[in-house]
Amino acid sequence: MEKQGPLFAGGWEPFPTGSTGRFLAREATVDDAEALYELAAACSLGRWGTIDTSREEVRSSLELTVDDPGTARLVIVTADLLVASSVATPRGGGRFWISTNVHPEYQGRGLGTYLLHWAERRLADWEVEPASPIRARQQIPAGDEKAQSLLERNGYVAVRRSWRMLIEMKGAPAAPVWPSGIGVRPFVLGEDEHAVYEAAEEAFADHWDHVREDYDEYEAYFQSEDFDPSLTLLAVEGQEIAGVALCQSREERRPEQGEDTVAALGWIESLSVRQPYRRRGVALALLRHAFGEFHRRGVNNVALFVDAESETGAVQLYQAAGMRPVREWIEYEKLL
Repeated sequence: MEKQGPLFAGGWEPFPTGSTGRFLAREATVDDAEALYELAAACSLGRWGTIDTSREEVRSSLELTVDDPGTARLVIVTADLLVASSVATPRGGGRFWISTNVHPEYQGRGLGTYLLHWAERRLADWEVEPASPIRARQQIPAGDEKAQSLLERNGYVAVRRSWRMLIEMKGAPAAPVWPSGIGVRPFVLGEDEHAVYEAAEEAFADHWDHVREDYDEYEAYFQSEDFDPSLTLLAVEGQEIAGVALCQSREERRPEQGEDTVAALGWIESLSVRQPYRRRGVALALLRHAFGEFHRRGVNNVALFVDAESETGAVQLYQAAGMRPVREWIEYEKLL
C-alpha cells in the first residue's frame, strides 16, 4: 500500500497523489547549480515568457549560501530531473524569507505544500532576537492564484505589493538637470565601499519595514560578478554622497523570438537619496543619468523593482521619468 501524505526529506517516498513517479527531497549542493538554473529558467519562462536569470547568477548565489548556517536550501529531484527547490534565509528583525520554485510541469501535485511546511519547520529551529516574533515572508506573482490560495490556506496574509517598472527608450533620454552644487561621479574601488554602504542605509532607514543590513551584505555584492563600478553612480556635493544608484547590465533570453534570442537589459538594483538631499531633484537627475549611461552602451530597456505602496514618492518619480509597471508581486507574511 502506498504511503499517503507529504514527501519526507532525506528519502524516497511514493508521490502523494498516487503518481508512479518517485521523488527525493534533499539538501542542495553546489553541484546542483546547473539544474537549479534550468528550474529557474523554466519557472520564469512559464510566468513571464522570458528567462531573467543567468547561470552565473544562480551559481554565485548558490556558492555564497550553500554552506551558510543561516540559509537552508532544499531540492526535490526525480531520477534525472530537479523539479522543485526552496530556500529560507533570515533578513533581520525576526523576518525570514522563503523563496520556492516548482517546475511548471510538476505543479499542483503537493510539492509546493511540502516545501512550505519544510521551510516553516526550519525557521522554528533558528534563534531570533529576544522578543522578536518569527515572520515568514514569501513573494509571488500577483496572477498566480494557486500560489495565493496555498499561502492563504496556510495562514499567510498579503501585506505589500511590489512592481517591476520598465522604460523602453526609443531614442536618447532626457538629460539630467542637477541641483546647484551637486554632480555625479562613478564609484572608486577601494575607496567608496563603506561610504556607499552608510549612505544607502541612511537613505533606506525610513522605508517600510527596513532593517539595517550588515556591511557583509554589501561587501558580498561589491565582490560579485554582478557588480560594475562604472555603473555604480554617486550623486555628490563636494566630498559628501547625496545619493547612490547601483546599476547592472543584464540579459534576458526570449525564446518566443527564437531559441537563442538574447536582449540586453539595464537593471537598477537600488536608487537612494539621503534625507538632507530629498525634494531637490537629485533622484530624478540620478535616474536620468543612469538611463543615459545605459543608452550610450546600446541598452535601451531599463528596469527596476519598487515598493508599489512606497510612502517616499518612488512610484511617482519613476512614472515621471517615463517608466511603467510591467509585473506585479504580492508579499505574504505569516507569524509563526
